Amino acid sequence: MTIDHGEIHHLPRYKKYPLFGILVQPEKESCEETLAILTQLFSRTARNIKSKLTISMTTAEPVEKIVRQIENASQSSSSFAPLFKEPKLAQVGALKSLTVFNGSPRGKSGNTPRLLQKVIDGFISIDSNTAEMMHLFQTKKISEFAAAFEKADSVLIGFPFIYRWDAWYRQGFF
Repeated sequence: MTIDHGEIHHLPRYKKYPLFGILVQPEKESCEETLAILTQLFSRTARNIKSKLTISMTTAEPVEKIVRQIENASQSSSSFAPLFKEPKLAQVGALKSLTVFNGSPRGKSGNTPRLLQKVIDGFISIDSNTAEMMHLFQTKKISEFAAAFEKADSVLIGFPFIYRWDAWYRQGFF
């Protein structure tokens, strides 16, 4: 695992990753807000796959400007600032026990439980801390999961971030 922008990410799998860019057809209303939201979403998506978003423009821009941006994309070091401020979390007392729920459909063999185990290892390295992990793919244990959630002092839930581009494509979104 690696840390990028204060977030835990998987290690890179490939030698090279493509650069991302978005070109949005403007609508009559709220195009600037739409572009800002899409820029944030695609910027985070690019970061999650070890890339970066280098172009975020509308088709209202002159073609020459769009082409120049594309040509200069590989030299670009720009990153897009987050649109929304994340809320500051309230401070709580010292946690002594942690119940972790692994929501990966791959169960114990996916990357999500590996990441969660690293968190558990760090948590239990502190004197007298305890932790347990529950694997939600085991659907016959749903009442056990509910009971563990109810009695937990603190809970961490981990799910993989899975794209279904193929399903979107078949439904005509592209």
